[in-house]
Amino acid sequence: MLNAFAPHGRLQTAGSHPSLQARCEQRGGSHVQRIVLRIVAHQARCGTKLANACPEVKRSDRLLLLKTALAVAALGYLVYVIDVDRLWATARAADGRWILGAAALLPLSLGLEGLVWYFFAQREVPSLRLRTAYGALFAGYTLGLITPARLGELAGRAFYLRHPDKWMISAIVFVERLLAMVVGVGVGLAALVYFIPAFGPSPRGLWWGVAAYGGGAFVVLFALFAVPQRAFRLVERLVPSERVVDKLRFLQRLSRRRVLFYGVLATLRYGVYATQFVLLLWAFAPDVHLVAAYLGVALTFFVKFLVPSITLMDLGVREGAAVFFFGALGVAQAAAFNASLLIFGVNLLLPALLGLPLLFRLRFRTDRSPETLQPLPDPSPESR
Repeated sequence: MLNAFAPHGRLQTAGSHPSLQARCEQRGGSHVQRIVLRIVAHQARCGTKLANACPEVKRSDRLLLLKTALAVAALGYLVYVIDVDRLWATARAADGRWILGAAALLPLSLGLEGLVWYFFAQREVPSLRLRTAYGALFAGYTLGLITPARLGELAGRAFYLRHPDKWMISAIVFVERLLAMVVGVGVGLAALVYFIPAFGPSPRGLWWGVAAYGGGAFVVLFALFAVPQRAFRLVERLVPSERVVDKLRFLQRLSRRRVLFYGVLATLRYGVYATQFVLLLWAFAPDVHLVAAYLGVALTFFVKFLVPSITLMDLGVREGAAVFFFGALGVAQAAAFNASLLIFGVNLLLPALLGLPLLFRLRFRTDRSPETLQPLPDPSPESR
């Protein structure tokens, strides 16, 4: 997978490099590589034919279609259970002021997320500017929206930057996302430990098992950031590929003080995200108590972080968790569903749409090889 990248960080297709074609045939190529090539080529309106990147590209297409179908099926089932008329009536009665309030918090949410990503990446790319980091963030949102498990988010940020080691940048994005997962799972675990005895979901033994699973995941993830140097040494022993290990070598340079700082920013971002969800919930159910609202949001995010991504952008999973937990807390199912769907639109779909023009910063440039992926020059005055 790592060998699919050509020297100097340029990405070549199978048709432009015979040995790459052989590796694609042997290993199936890079899942993200093929998707990004096709998306970027379309957005840049270049005439290059990329359909021959790897024969297995159809497999990724089928996976994307499957996840989309599962998302549609899950949402359709929830709409059927809750009732279309009830959902529509709840939506029509929504208080737009709460929705505007949630949307107004979006710049703060993205700002905090961008800062965490910038501080992570800037340690390895000292020349990285904050403006460029935010551009990469939005490009990642766009590609993540249309790729399974949001894998395109890693590639989008990596290819937006002009750093030659795209895989190291992708690894940094992955670790940054793990930090967000630590916060979400930790808060959700505390909420679940309170929820089980207080509301008695059945069967209680199963729910304690879920709590144990979440606790185990939290301990492992927390240890990664509490002792990153030891975590890296463990990776060295467990991962046979030296190239993969080399991309994670930046973990050795993470100090506890910096990790604590990044964790504080990630926690603040989580708080803003949760507050947006609460405001959207109040738009449809203004009588929900503040504690119940935040408790339901924490439990919903807990499930979202721990359940594998089986649908496109977790559509249906997040909404189903919200309907279940908020329903147990006495909140109308229609209000929970509408709020959950709207948080997707505000915090994921809107940034993805805003990042769409930034994909034009990626283009195919003719060098010695016919097809190489290079970001356009930074438009800032320093680079002119």
